[in-house]
Amino acid sequence: MELAEARALFASGSGHLNAGRLDEAARDLRNAVRLFEISRDADPIELPAALNNLGTALATQNESVRAVPVLRRAHRLMDPKHHLGIASIAGNLARVLIELGDFAEASPLVDQALRSAEESRSSYQAYALAMRAQIRMERRDYDKALSDIERSFAFADSGLLAPNLHHIRGTILERSGRLADCIPEFEAAVQAARQLPQNTAGVHLERYFQDYVKALRRVGRKAEARRAERVARRLTPGS
Repeated sequence: MELAEARALFASGSGHLNAGRLDEAARDLRNAVRLFEISRDADPIELPAALNNLGTALATQNESVRAVPVLRRAHRLMDPKHHLGIASIAGNLARVLIELGDFAEASPLVDQALRSAEESRSSYQAYALAMRAQIRMERRDYDKALSDIERSFAFADSGLLAPNLHHIRGTILERSGRLADCIPEFEAAVQAARQLPQNTAGVHLERYFQDYVKALRRVGRKAEARRAERVARRLTPGS
């Protein structure tokens, strides 16, 4: 009985997560985790999968510090031979660590996510390459970072990654001194994010607007910056 309820809650919570209903997602996934923990008949991948989605929901709610131990536990529990699961969990944990500035712990996780994605021939290759690009950018290896982003675009199989990929490419170009080239990328990140539901995991519309406005101001395009700010205030609470 617990197993059937756990699976129903996992499905419900995952649906809420995909739709950006983060409070409902976290609630259902917490309950799914609790029930999977006491079920004797659950598949070994079900508990780490629920923890993975719960950690993703927390991170998307800007609760990255709380998400890390949840995702670490998911990573520890997932069968290392389950390449698709490892690619997802290692990738999600690495993403949160990168957001927190912990590139040292994130780096081997990104490598693991990329290897597992290649083994499973999954679109997580795009996800892992994007994170490796961020790590290489922090090391100021801008050419290799841009190469990873180009490969990531080639592997991406949906529009969900597009805002983040454009934003990362824009940030690499900005940090390498190519201000004129970064502005179209930041604008593309904003436009792509506006096409997605609010609270989509890994999408940060307010941050994209901030970097777009900052880049416009740096090259003296002040009127465009003011227009972008007005749009941002309308679309993003607290901006």
